[in-house]
Amino acid sequence: MLHEVIMPALGMAQDSGLIVAWNKAPGDVVNVGDVLMEVETDKAVMEVEAQADGVLIDVRAGVGEDVPVGTVIAMIGSSADEATARPNVESAPAGDGSAKAAVPKLTPSNAAAIPSEKQGRPTEGRILASPKARRLAAERGLALRGLAETGQPQPILAADVERFAVMPVPGVAQTMLSARASVPAPAYLEFIKWLDQECGQGRATVLASFACSGLRAVTGGEEIAVLVSSPGAEQVTYFDPDRVGLQVLKPANTAPPPSLVVQDLSSTGLSEACLGPTAVPRFTVGLDGDRIVACLMAATGSLNADQVVSCLNEFAGRLHEPLRHLL
Repeated sequence: MLHEVIMPALGMAQDSGLIVAWNKAPGDVVNVGDVLMEVETDKAVMEVEAQADGVLIDVRAGVGEDVPVGTVIAMIGSSADEATARPNVESAPAGDGSAKAAVPKLTPSNAAAIPSEKQGRPTEGRILASPKARRLAAERGLALRGLAETGQPQPILAADVERFAVMPVPGVAQTMLSARASVPAPAYLEFIKWLDQECGQGRATVLASFACSGLRAVTGGEEIAVLVSSPGAEQVTYFDPDRVGLQVLKPANTAPPPSLVVQDLSSTGLSEACLGPTAVPRFTVGLDGDRIVACLMAATGSLNADQVVSCLNEFAGRLHEPLRHLL
């Protein structure tokens, strides 16, 4: 008996899924619960499990293909012989009798046609990318073809776009925008002291959370990794720190490339520093007597002038009144 493997709906608004990897090849024995493949949607990469015991046959979609929900992408039969005992079946959504372009059947003899990881592809024609990668590229004004021309294997995933966003563009001088704010320091210093006494958290935690809140307020970014560095201290990265309570926020064990950098100068004699062009927005924070000096620098490709002003204003407001961040 043959069992259809269809592209499942893994999200409320999902209309297709991009096949990231096949964990089973044609001819492999599968059991209920075995991971057949990995599929990327707008939200995440998810594993798709087998719903029947048997042998994987008649695989119709390879890595890199964006397949509509409900489309039959493979079959599970009682034996590998069924792969050759039946004619090729046109690829169509489950239960849909409409004819579509025939897809060559993949059998154990040509299992290599299903790659197990991303492969490089020519940059002519359609660029293969997941729905989320396309959305992120559009939000950031990035050309997926430009990323493909760097040699990035396809299909392009969201993490690839994030890395591309912080890459300097050879031979292109970016216009840098900057702004400076100065606010009273006492409330911030008292807040840092209180937080340390209460739960042992320090400046890095607070600065990461405050800066992330400021950036999210003006960009609406879904995922923000904040790198905090200070002279003489180890760099730490926090993932979406504004969405976790300050008392329990911990550095990320593994994190994507930073989308925001905070340079903490408060342990030095510097109140501010011009550190040159930056691929992602960068705050510097220093002390000048009883005031905090916060500066923000960003390339025009990451923030526009209004966003730089608004982002710094949000950040400086939290430094001035830290309790506002907890409300």
